[in-house]
Amino acid sequence: MATKLNLKALLANLLACASVDDTDDFWSIRKYANGEAECWGTYTTTLSHYAIWNNFGSYHTGAIALPSGLFTSRPCVTYGVSVGDGFAVAGTNMSINENTIDLFAMTSKTGSQTTVWDIHVKGYWK
Repeated sequence: MATKLNLKALLANLLACASVDDTDDFWSIRKYANGEAECWGTYTTTLSHYAIWNNFGSYHTGAIALPSGLFTSRPCVTYGVSVGDGFAVAGTNMSINENTIDLFAMTSKTGSQTTVWDIHVKGYWK
């Protein structure tokens, strides 16, 4: 049986995007007519470890501001991280609200390192 292309559904999905906007800082934003919103970006900074556990360095970003007024409640955050030239594992983060996120990583590195955080945040704007 041949699959028919549903143009009506395709157009509805395309029109569901209310606006796409780049903001200051590093965030790209997308808001949807159904009330969903997302932002994404790459945050690069130099950090020093705040703790060492079994020869692994622990790093955290401190509060990173989300785009002002984008989310009405606590969004869902996913991220990947690299620390220096070593491996890193993203940590669980309970410090999330509609205005800021605070990200964590464990790595084989210690001391001052360049950190690169690839972040995706999804929630609701209305």
